[in-house]
Amino acid sequence: MSEGNHQVRSPCVVYLGSDTGLPHRVRPLLAPHGIGLYALDDAAELDAVPPEGGAWPDLWVLLLDAGLVRPDQTIQELFATLSVQTHAAPRLAVIAPNRSIATRLQAMRAGADAYFVAPVGSSELAERLIALCHPKTGKAPRVLVVEDDPAQAAIAERILASAGCETRTLTEALGIMEALEEFHPDLVVMDLHMPGASGAELAAIIREHDAFGVMPILFLSAELDPEKQVEALSMGGDAFIPKPIRPELLARLVMQRVAAARALHRRLGSTEHTDPASGLSTRRHFLSCVDRSIAEPDIQEPGNGVLVITLDGASRISEAAGTGGADLVRNRIGKLIRDRLTRGDQAACLGEGCHAVLARRPGLDALEAFAEGLRAAVAATPLTVGGKSLGVSVSIGIGFFRPAADDAITMISRAEKACAAAMAAGGNRVSAPRPFVPGPEDTAYEQRIATLIDQALAGDGFRLFYQPMVAVQPQGLQCVEVMLRLADRDSELIPPQEFLPVAARSGRMLDVDRWLMLQALAVLKAQAQAQPGLRFFVFQTLASLASHGWILWLRDQLVTNDLIARRPILELHLPDVLEHMRRATVLFGMLRKLGVRVCLADVGDSPAAYDTVAELRPPLVKLAPTVVHTLTTERLNWLVQRLRRSEAEVIATGVDSPTLVGPVWASGVSFVQGTFIQAPQTEPVFDFSEVAVG
Repeated sequence: MSEGNHQVRSPCVVYLGSDTGLPHRVRPLLAPHGIGLYALDDAAELDAVPPEGGAWPDLWVLLLDAGLVRPDQTIQELFATLSVQTHAAPRLAVIAPNRSIATRLQAMRAGADAYFVAPVGSSELAERLIALCHPKTGKAPRVLVVEDDPAQAAIAERILASAGCETRTLTEALGIMEALEEFHPDLVVMDLHMPGASGAELAAIIREHDAFGVMPILFLSAELDPEKQVEALSMGGDAFIPKPIRPELLARLVMQRVAAARALHRRLGSTEHTDPASGLSTRRHFLSCVDRSIAEPDIQEPGNGVLVITLDGASRISEAAGTGGADLVRNRIGKLIRDRLTRGDQAACLGEGCHAVLARRPGLDALEAFAEGLRAAVAATPLTVGGKSLGVSVSIGIGFFRPAADDAITMISRAEKACAAAMAAGGNRVSAPRPFVPGPEDTAYEQRIATLIDQALAGDGFRLFYQPMVAVQPQGLQCVEVMLRLADRDSELIPPQEFLPVAARSGRMLDVDRWLMLQALAVLKAQAQAQPGLRFFVFQTLASLASHGWILWLRDQLVTNDLIARRPILELHLPDVLEHMRRATVLFGMLRKLGVRVCLADVGDSPAAYDTVAELRPPLVKLAPTVVHTLTTERLNWLVQRLRRSEAEVIATGVDSPTLVGPVWASGVSFVQGTFIQAPQTEPVFDFSEVAVG
């Protein structure tokens, strides 16, 4: 054991893994909370903790590096062995070396309380470990009760106090803002009908303030009129609790909503944009910045781009210097990057031995000079580990914003392709291939894309990504959009707006749609046991749905895959539907009979959109990203309520900035989606408990 024979204090964390730098980064963050961290290189050393004569603490956490699990062993089997060995069952936290879904399932089946994918930020790791070691030390929920009837207020206050809440009662409705600013509650329980101002009016006023934009508001009322209830909720409320008050219902709903709101703040904390271990942006914040930059009017200027910086010979350095040496190299490269950033730049560590920079320079020459200067600085700075001097170099690839990219995934893939070319040429160089921009009559480019589509349908040229839609109100379903990309040579990803029109013109759209549906159903089936609430949104074109036999084909696929109870949600784009409205009306009816739900996507603020939703009455409506970015808060609220009149659940997409979260969350939408909430990833495994909030 690397810590020596010191008495283990309660609680503690035992790290079983090979990252020698992790204990040094995390231990100082745990110590102020009375938590010790003990590092082991091998499971056999576990019997040295606690030392002879000591006793295991009542609560301790095993932080397990999944990379140590043998090929013939599962995490569950190893954890069971260790629990028996210690005679005191720990809580389990797992760090996985990659995003493998098999590893995630093993951790889930072992009952892991926390799961991370390396590299993980020290503050994020420490925060979860502290919560696991001190599960009962969180602040009591603070609830403000606004009720003009003193007797009713006293009843609600007693119920909440007995549930462990810290409460404050306000009987004068017009004092609401002063009470909020003084008490800072986690949640408000408010009567709907009060003298001076109704609860609905007060909710609308509360939502105008950013500090309380996503704070849950529950209405206490004997109001039975559904229209009045909906009107009150549309002004900013979250739910109704009927009078007379049922103690169990009030306590359960308050505790659930407070926990969900706190999960949102943990997930979207306004200051959590920087990884304290590297001083660079977090991966999520970086991808969010890239996504937002794509919409900038001058972003396609040649001086703007995304750099991917990859360490040459990472495995050789790890072998020569160990994991600690690899950490030193990564930190050294991170510092060199940080020192060269200018205003408007963003940088992040994407993974082991890989960084990325969003850079803006006056022109192409300046951008290439920035990359070359960074490469030269790394090469000129040898690293000394254990008395050995190691030569270090990096390969750098530049991805350009032209032709237009639709998301951060596309930009990263362009830079990765350029970086792979630099590495293939021997490394320690910069690759900045000039972007190819096809003209409107470029038949050669069209033919090349058509050929790639044919190859993808016959082999492995398509790539799937997954992005969750976070429920504003907690629910059992876990909704995830399946996103399709076409891989070019060297794995550069081509966005849908480039290859889907080519597929349609070449008569391959039906084949593409069927390929996507079959792959989505296969993944959905594979996830049936691990994620029973998972639901996929799968894009399809109206022409495919209307083709001969498609409806029966889908039904047969659902039966064959035993997915009748887990039908996918078909995502159709509004322009496609508007072009074939008569056909869409018939198909919507057929799908409804089949029990398949439809989501109408790309819905904007226009009479055509309102009328189409009112006529077809799709169960789900997805707003176009431009709606979230351009509409005022008042207009967004109005639009959401207009669409909800047709009994549709509304999904807000394009949430790529923290400033958008509050207004969107309070607008009445049912789901929120965007890079700032969760970036797309290659596996459909998400911790919805961390993001599903109310």
